[in-house]
Amino acid sequence: FYRFAIKGISFGKIYGLGLPALAQTLRLDKAKAFEAEAKILKEQLKLDPDNKKLQQQFDEKTQEAIAIREAEDDIEEARQVSEDFDKAFPKGKTYLEEVAARIGLHGFVNAPTGRKRSMYRVLTGVQSFLAAAERRAKNAPIQGFSSEIGISATYLALRWYDQFKRERKFNTKQFPLFTRVVHDASYFEVPYKDVIPFLWCYQYAATFGIQQKFSEVYEMPIPVPPEIEVTFSITEDEGHDWDWTLSSLRSVLEKCLDNQIALGDLAQEERANALNEILAAARDKELMGDLQKRFPLLNVPKLPKHVLEELTHA
Repeated sequence: FYRFAIKGISFGKIYGLGLPALAQTLRLDKAKAFEAEAKILKEQLKLDPDNKKLQQQFDEKTQEAIAIREAEDDIEEARQVSEDFDKAFPKGKTYLEEVAARIGLHGFVNAPTGRKRSMYRVLTGVQSFLAAAERRAKNAPIQGFSSEIGISATYLALRWYDQFKRERKFNTKQFPLFTRVVHDASYFEVPYKDVIPFLWCYQYAATFGIQQKFSEVYEMPIPVPPEIEVTFSITEDEGHDWDWTLSSLRSVLEKCLDNQIALGDLAQEERANALNEILAAARDKELMGDLQKRFPLLNVPKLPKHVLEELTHA
């Protein structure tokens, strides 16, 4: 819940949400937290379906999530959380107030890297335009900075992965295709054989790798690595989120193959071969050792054998 709540409050402050909207955000974040825990328990139940304790925990988390979604928003809780947030992060509160005031004076704001975002609407003097500019001024340096981190991480991952493939003398004609970026989200089309190694490369580049790179390039330490989310999909209308467990990764990969079959892009009789092609890298101990050395998953170089087997089991 704390992860979801902190994210919700931070964005609420940046976007200037009122207490009713913030209260709704907090309530839904609580529900999402319980649903995330229930999802993990569900995956564990697949491996141990007769475990009554796991089943009870799954049922409890599911019911709690439903109850929270059906509850009313707690305005007083939102007020208290908002006040506590301001007390805990006074510099953040001061920054948001200052940047809102500054936009009316200068007509632009800057990201921490120096990139400028101009908002010429303030030159009109129209109050509604000024209010909208103040809201955008609070968000632009932060959201813009996130976008810079996202596209920089994409470039870093592609460069590192190209180097990785060339060093191992892999076929570089087959390579992940970077299709587009939306704000701080990057989209790729990845060949079966590259799914696992590119995932390892990207997740590291976009977290600990970019943390180090920004420190080197801008002499601006990022205290903690960026947090990223990874979604796998075959079509835009149906995505499968990865919760960073390898059992979940195996599950979403199989769901994607099933989606391909439903679309007619993959024959049912070829499903096993396609899955084996995707998982071939994970079953190559020497290759995985190299990936874990260069791009350790969640910065944990030594994955226990039983953890990796959650991905590679037959």
